[in-house]
Amino acid sequence: MIPAIVALGRRPHDAARVAAVQPHRMSAEAPAPPDLPRAGLVWVPTLCENLTLPTCIVAALTNSARVWALLKGFDLPVAEPSLLAFYAATCPCTDSMAAIAATDGLIFLDALERAASQGFDIGLQAPLVPEFRAIDISDAGAIRDAIYAAGSALVGVTLRQADVQPGAAWRGGLDGAGAEAGGHAICGWRYGRADFGLATWGDTEEADDAWLLSRISEAYAVRWTMGVAAP
Repeated sequence: MIPAIVALGRRPHDAARVAAVQPHRMSAEAPAPPDLPRAGLVWVPTLCENLTLPTCIVAALTNSARVWALLKGFDLPVAEPSLLAFYAATCPCTDSMAAIAATDGLIFLDALERAASQGFDIGLQAPLVPEFRAIDISDAGAIRDAIYAAGSALVGVTLRQADVQPGAAWRGGLDGAGAEAGGHAICGWRYGRADFGLATWGDTEEADDAWLLSRISEAYAVRWTMGVAAP
């Protein structure tokens, strides 16, 4: 359920820059939903203070990494100060909550590229390193395939006023959805025949295809490894 107070924090992407990212290649044959091993995962997504801070991109990266680990049978311990430090270094700003609150969020590719080149340090294990590919945002099947093949999909959306109301249902297109509320980042971790399981604001939400495709601006398939980032 959408909480009463939320923060956003995905700054607009540069279309030319996103277009330069290597594309996600569809797998030979993704299994038909429901994706049973994933549907059985029991977890609480990381919040990263995203009810009050514009930290949704860092929360989405963390949840993507945790899904990768959960599918392998373990979870990743998370230290929130490390997440805030990553946000601050990417922004850049100091890593105090007041300084982060005064910013307007991050650009997705800034965070992904920093994580790929310097590692994504979430605090209690070797830095995580993402390999990411751009997903065709006009194709719900491509987003499903990325979740199946890569483990998760990082999705950047532009939310509407109706989407950020307490208890809002993420269903349908833009009719009656109101004005734009701002950019948000979410982690797609599960899919059904006509909907997606999304991790956001420390919880899981369901969204149908019409909702996602009418709001999506960018999306990335992410594969994670542990180790030393590329120089």
